[in-house]
Parts: sequence; C-alpha cells; structure tokens
Amino acid sequence: MLNYSLGARSKRHLQVVDEVLDEVYRKLVEEEASLRILPLDEPAGIPPEEKSEDFIAALQQAKVSNIEYLTKLQVLESQGRDDDIALAKLDRELRDLVRTELGLPPSANLSHY
Repeated sequence: MLNYSLGARSKRHLQVVDEVLDEVYRKLVEEEASLRILPLDEPAGIPPEEKSEDFIAALQQAKVSNIEYLTKLQVLESQGRDDDIALAKLDRELRDLVRTELGLPPSANLSHY
C-alpha cells in the first residue's frame, strides 16, 4: 500500500507527504503507532459555483462516464504524461463541459489552475 507510483488515478490513493515511507511503515508496524490523515488544501482559484453540491456531483459523474475525458486520461497515462499540468488542463476541460451542461457561463480566465 505504501509503494506505488503517483499518476492520474492517484487522487483515489493515499499520498504520504513530508515523511519517509520506510519510517512511516516501521512506526505503523513495529511501534503500532497511529497515522493521522489530513486532506490537502483546496486549490486556489476555483469559482464558488464549482464548489456547489450540484456541480461537484455532476463533475464526479462526468469523471467516470465521459468517454472523451476517460480516453484522454488513458492516453496521458499510457504516454507517461499524466503530470500535474496535463491533468489540470484535462480537469479544466471537463469542468468547462460540466459548466455548459449545468447552464453556467463559460469560465473566464480559469485555465491557469
């Protein structure tokens, strides 16, 4: 569980930040220590309407059902190009599509995050 490569699907996995994995593993196993898991801060620049329950639900549904998004994601992964910048761009494209489907105005100047 503690040894995997980060990639496009990593948002579904636990990522240990600012710790040495071998030391975390040793403490969990040998010392039976507990591990406190905290979420990362939300990225800056997300408009309020994209934080609504309706938008989040529609986005999550699109991430598992939108064929174009899933195909582009698979291509990035297969080419080893599933870095943060490429994933952010693909995420923005999908968010823009969801905005359109929900009747929200286009996202002006949001391509930077």
